[in-house]
Amino acid sequence: MKEPRRPSAGAALRRGADLPAVMGFAYIFKSSGFGIERLGLLALRAPRLTVALLILITLVLGAGVGKVGFSADIRDVFRGDTAIFATFERMTRIFPGSELDLQLIIEDDGTDAAGLFTPERLEALRDLQLDMNFIKGVKGVVSIFSLRRKPDEKGHLSPLFPADLGEIGDMTALRDRVTSHPLVQGKLLSANGRMTLYIISLDPARLNGPERKDLFAEIETFVRDTIDGTGLNYTLAGKPALYSQVIDELVRDQFLFKLLGMSLAVLISWIFFRNFRYVLLASLPPFLASIWLYGLMGWAGFSVNALTNVVPTLVMVIAFTNSVHMLFALRRYLALGMEVVPAMRNALLEVGPATVLATLTTAIALLSLVLAGQQYIVNFGLLAAAGAMFSLLVVLLAAPAVAAGLIVDPEPPHPRNNLVRQTIGKICVRAAYLVHRAPKVIFAAGAMVAILALVLHSFNKPYFLSKEYLPDGNPTVKAIEKVDDNLSGASSLYIYLQWPKTQDMRGERTLALIRDAHRVMAETSIIRAVWSLETVLDWLGQGNKAQQQRLFDHMQKNDSPTGSRIISFPHHAALITGFLKAPEASRFLPVITDLEQRLQPLRSAYPEAEIAVTGLSAISAVSTHRMIGLLNRSLGLAMLFNIFLIGFCFRSWRFSLYAVLPNVLPIAIAGGALYLFGQGLQFTSIVAFTIAFGIAVDNTIHFLHRFRLERENGLSVDDAITSVLATVGPVLVLTTVILAAGIGVTMLSHLPMVQIYGRLTVLILSVAVLGAMLVLPSILKTVIRETSK
Repeated sequence: MKEPRRPSAGAALRRGADLPAVMGFAYIFKSSGFGIERLGLLALRAPRLTVALLILITLVLGAGVGKVGFSADIRDVFRGDTAIFATFERMTRIFPGSELDLQLIIEDDGTDAAGLFTPERLEALRDLQLDMNFIKGVKGVVSIFSLRRKPDEKGHLSPLFPADLGEIGDMTALRDRVTSHPLVQGKLLSANGRMTLYIISLDPARLNGPERKDLFAEIETFVRDTIDGTGLNYTLAGKPALYSQVIDELVRDQFLFKLLGMSLAVLISWIFFRNFRYVLLASLPPFLASIWLYGLMGWAGFSVNALTNVVPTLVMVIAFTNSVHMLFALRRYLALGMEVVPAMRNALLEVGPATVLATLTTAIALLSLVLAGQQYIVNFGLLAAAGAMFSLLVVLLAAPAVAAGLIVDPEPPHPRNNLVRQTIGKICVRAAYLVHRAPKVIFAAGAMVAILALVLHSFNKPYFLSKEYLPDGNPTVKAIEKVDDNLSGASSLYIYLQWPKTQDMRGERTLALIRDAHRVMAETSIIRAVWSLETVLDWLGQGNKAQQQRLFDHMQKNDSPTGSRIISFPHHAALITGFLKAPEASRFLPVITDLEQRLQPLRSAYPEAEIAVTGLSAISAVSTHRMIGLLNRSLGLAMLFNIFLIGFCFRSWRFSLYAVLPNVLPIAIAGGALYLFGQGLQFTSIVAFTIAFGIAVDNTIHFLHRFRLERENGLSVDDAITSVLATVGPVLVLTTVILAAGIGVTMLSHLPMVQIYGRLTVLILSVAVLGAMLVLPSILKTVIRETSK
């Protein structure tokens, strides 16, 4: 006689089997959650001890919340162990003003045809130059007033402007003389004499410390008071201004995301559950998970930046959706008349395995970001993966431990008058109708859309533009655009020259290399102006060796803010600076490649010197392509591994195949949308793809988990699909709404990078729930031929 098939864990629970019957090794081996869900049973058995443990962990980690800092340094995006970044860091140590200057733009209001060149305005502008140095945190200022005329016969360098500005007779001649100065031309003064640029070197200790806002406030107050009543306007630009505004936006975002994300999730839960106790049970895990995450960030030294800015919100909504899945199962067992503790136990064993597997796939997708190799993204991946595991742990521990004491009434609230539940129920019924009516059409349509979208996605090109750290219309962005339009450009490209300590820095061979490197930079297509020692020597006259030596003496004896930007005698280094309009990384890479090739003859002719192309513009161009390529690869590996993991955990390779299309479709559509809207492939886009895939695959897991239980319980394929859409479908819709609402608040950020993340994630989640409720069941109905058991 044939031995009857052993019922599944879920079927045993529904028939009222004792706990030990489903808690042996056989259960752990068969569980798609590897038995990790049993942590909830321990919490259910010792709720007081569990609550005490949760409080202790929260207090310990919560003590680190106050240590969390903020960072907006664009250099962190590309920080790594590459040679180009190592050269860049060495260059910024020797020439600290090269990338960390604050730019002050002064322009007239257009009421005077003379522009800036009136005695009153020039007096105010000179006061800015002289008195700015007395502000604590300002190390030096370069402007048209810090420059000198050619040395006289005695080697004296007289100021470019006379001491008494009121006695200037011919302002036009003065303006022409200043504008034609080689260190001014196109760099510090516009051709029409209506806009001038001050380059301010700041003390890194005060710039990066808690006094940052005070420093900027002092500078702005001083500038405003100095030019008051002169008809002049000012704007702050440069990377310090950019960083300062980004940090302010990050602080705003953290407050806004936490407040709105949690509030929307609580509101949606209340609309659906209409019961305070259930809302509290759903809200407690995300609240604890967010505290744990912030504490980990503080103790581990992680800063909030444009990328980690979204992690706390992400963790909150993951914990919220896990809670909702658990509470739905709890309510279902309570509706059968069970007591709270047995109902919670059954909910853990039914939903727990899928919740564990879903969280593991999310964490794996996030950990795949480590393969990007860039510390900025590696830190994000590690932090987000840790947060995802926190969300699982608090749901498995907090929900069972608190449920027994919080839900004293085993009767669940009646939903018959709940319009939201009725609407979601109708959506699920309609989905079942469509699946049963036209499964092959839905299957084929999903496959064709995915293929077409993937083709469009393949045309996406890497894209990065630093000024888009801030939104269009921002004062700092406008200032960058003004410099691009009226001067040589707000961005810089550098050729860094380094000699051994034995090199004669005044020797002809040294000067010849500087001259040749200057020429190569000037011949670069997009470079508008070049600034180097060669600029000064050419202005003096190449044949005037005596004046050259007097100039070298002056530069060595005096800490000149101008000279310190072009040559460092103590470090045996020189810098060739090319000015250009803010470049987009993908279009700039061919320029860098061409420049490197044209420098090869110099490297052969001067083997004793190091010749390197560097600067943030160069680093972003080189690193963006490399980073996005690695991120694409890590995303592909994460998708393959998670789909394999689904098959492994469900003990069926067919389940892996069933999961492919529903999970590829959302990523493909998002990539196609990027191409159609001309967004380009930014590293935040790939990160959003990875995060959203890790979350979206949860829908597939919960659907397949329930489908397997129903099939093991003897239902036909059609009946199993109908049952899953009726029981799990509403949960998938609700959790997607919670996820989209919680993550969607990131679209309210003023930072374009964060907005892109929010838009793409919401799009992917929306398509993913359609894939889980339409495409996946259509695949099951089309492929599985069996109609009854």
